[in-house]
Amino acid sequence: MKLRTGKRRVVALSAAALAAGAVALTLVVGATGAPVATNSISIRLPGDWANLDFQKTSLLPQINLITPAYDTLLSWAPRKRGQVSKLVPYIASSWKLTSNSITFKLTNQAKCQNGAKLTPSVVKASFDRYIANSPQLATTWGPGQYTVTANDKARTLTVTSSLPNNELIYGVGGNFIICQKGIQDPSMLQEGTDGSGPYKLVSSAHGQQAVLQLWPDWKWGPNGTTSKGMVPQIVFKPVDNETTAANLLLTGGLDIAQVSGADVSRLITNNNFNVSISHQFLPYELEFNLRNNRLIGTSAPLRKAITMLIDEKAFNRVEFAGRGLPSTSVVTKDTKCYDPTTEKLRPRGSLAEAQKVLTDAGYKVQGGNLIAPNGSEVKLTLLKLDIMGQGMEYIGGQVKQLGIDTTINTLPYTQWVGNALAGNWDLWINTLYPSYPAVGTVAGYISGPGYPNGFNSNGMADEQIDGFRAAALAASTDKDECLNWAKFQQRFLTQSYLVPLSAPFSYTFVRKGIVYQAWSPGGGSGSFGSVAIPSIRVLK
Repeated sequence: MKLRTGKRRVVALSAAALAAGAVALTLVVGATGAPVATNSISIRLPGDWANLDFQKTSLLPQINLITPAYDTLLSWAPRKRGQVSKLVPYIASSWKLTSNSITFKLTNQAKCQNGAKLTPSVVKASFDRYIANSPQLATTWGPGQYTVTANDKARTLTVTSSLPNNELIYGVGGNFIICQKGIQDPSMLQEGTDGSGPYKLVSSAHGQQAVLQLWPDWKWGPNGTTSKGMVPQIVFKPVDNETTAANLLLTGGLDIAQVSGADVSRLITNNNFNVSISHQFLPYELEFNLRNNRLIGTSAPLRKAITMLIDEKAFNRVEFAGRGLPSTSVVTKDTKCYDPTTEKLRPRGSLAEAQKVLTDAGYKVQGGNLIAPNGSEVKLTLLKLDIMGQGMEYIGGQVKQLGIDTTINTLPYTQWVGNALAGNWDLWINTLYPSYPAVGTVAGYISGPGYPNGFNSNGMADEQIDGFRAAALAASTDKDECLNWAKFQQRFLTQSYLVPLSAPFSYTFVRKGIVYQAWSPGGGSGSFGSVAIPSIRVLK
């Protein structure tokens, strides 16, 4: 893909660079174009937020909105293009690792927005609440029991896991820190924030907008970032329709927005915008409900037959118009410990071959309908997010060829997530994703405990997968770690637990006149998509 440059210099990620594993900086310098207000910019949210207490619920609109208000212990900084980002100091100036613990040395500069010092004890209270309340704990930090100790005099904070975990640094280092008022009065977190980040939430109205204003005292950002020169005000606007978001960009109602689907084509050729392109490390995956009360969960032949008819490249064309990175594993090729043998393990075959798998397992077709060995007609419910493209319709069409009665249940985001976590489906496309290019941060979304103790939605109970995950996290060498993660990836395919599809390219459009840095993963100190909010500057 060639990006139009006009009168600007662009260091950008091409689709080819992304496919090669680029997790890097996108920097736009000297952008020109339509005038942009210097005192305020508007940014799209992908929908309305339920509440703002991220430690109890964690949905994408909510996270995007609150991120600028909170700090984290560590952040990410880009290396040269084509290289993976590295962790850098933020609230923690240094850290030491053991096989199951991290000790952080905290800066003495940071303070909460109410003026109180951000001490190790404050961070401990925030982390203790996260450990006690968050359904994401097992997903973001990993399995095990956690304890946190603080020493304010030495300015140290130690997080210890009951299990070895060589990826603990990602979850702990990127965890938002709530200050004292929010811990003492959690009710304020329903519609407010209490952090030490560069922006304060000053007003919000559901379905309309949320306004955050710059906090001039913020002077401890990663790599020396301060509030100097940052945009005085950010307005987040919930827009759940891609075409509406594109129209608002074109008419001036939005300055920054992630847009996907068919609307990308008309925006990417528009000279009024710069574009940052990235992709997530967990591809969209067609998951089967593996609970014992579902036929699809108890019948490996049924899952295998369906898998044989789903092509990740065809899905990529239908769902993303080809703007995605097809994958044969539970992670993309540019993720550490990606297993290339998955490219040959995935079941594939013709319709006749898929039908034979079912026939050999005792299934039969009567009157065009597939009948299970127990004599019941096979009926499957496919759960779809309403803003997605036609990928689920493609899958439904393939499944119907086997004589299966399919129903596509299309829901808005909040209901879609609720039904997914509750198991009210037979097939769904998991689009939940982590920020870090490591299999361990993906694992919690597809294995381990389900909601409310975790974010695994498929109801799986597989001791081998749990064992491979534990061995990988306990490994002391990269070789042993990747060996076990390879076994982890392979079993998902040999057991037909899911069908890897494609990781969509994320297109963040930024109006000309706005200078920004973008990096993935993370970004720290308030990032939206691949645009790091503290880096945003408006040319005057």
